[in-house]
Amino acid sequence: MESFEELGLEEEVLAAMREAGITKPTEIQCVGVPAVLSGTSVVLGSHTGSGKTLAYLLPLVQVLGPGTVSLFTLAR
Repeated sequence: MESFEELGLEEEVLAAMREAGITKPTEIQCVGVPAVLSGTSVVLGSHTGSGKTLAYLLPLVQVLGPGTVSLFTLAR
């Protein structure tokens, strides 16, 4: 997948990603984001710096709902 839009993330999350300058998902994010969004139990393994944290965090931010993205943006 070439973009976060293809992973099933909503516009509020996508806008926060663009604001943070993150535009292309890593391989682990392409696997992890859709799996977490689907409600599947997920264990991801990859090297340091590969994007595992966002693979878990982005779907959770979306599921938690409005206002969560602004907290995510402030935390960076």
